[in-house]
Amino acid sequence: HFETRFADAGVGAIISATVSVDDRRWAPLQYPKISHDRFIAPLRAGVRAVQSRDCRYIMQIGDGGYHAQMSLFPKVEDSKTASPLFDLVFGYSNRTTAMTQEEIAQTVQNFAAAARRAREAGCDGIEIAAHKGYMIHQFLNPGINRRKDGYGGSVENRFRFLREVIEAVRHAV
Repeated sequence: HFETRFADAGVGAIISATVSVDDRRWAPLQYPKISHDRFIAPLRAGVRAVQSRDCRYIMQIGDGGYHAQMSLFPKVEDSKTASPLFDLVFGYSNRTTAMTQEEIAQTVQNFAAAARRAREAGCDGIEIAAHKGYMIHQFLNPGINRRKDGYGGSVENRFRFLREVIEAVRHAV
């Protein structure tokens, strides 16, 4: 309903708030998720409502990483990021843990599946959230990413996670 008000005012296109690709990591708590096929139908209804007003709908998909802002019960997944660190500023957990290679691969697949779902929901496009401190940005940022493997160090290595997400998304859609 929020976005249809903009469409009613004559906006030509809307980019959504970040919609979470991970069923366990989700920030802020009230934001929608696209982490399961059961979300396609309700999202499709909202997308169609916006498009019926001659307005394009682009879904921004993302993973907050350790910037998960709240949960009823803190869980290990809420502290996942590129590298272990101690942070008193973001999130509700101040200690983070580095993602394993398997967790990175799963997150890449989460983005690909979310892109497919966004397409099935009728979105005109997607935007991958690689900004504002979310998971991809955590890998790009040398202040957070202190990995010693193929996902850390050089700019090329820090960009690897985003490149894998983009390639998987393009393959999925």
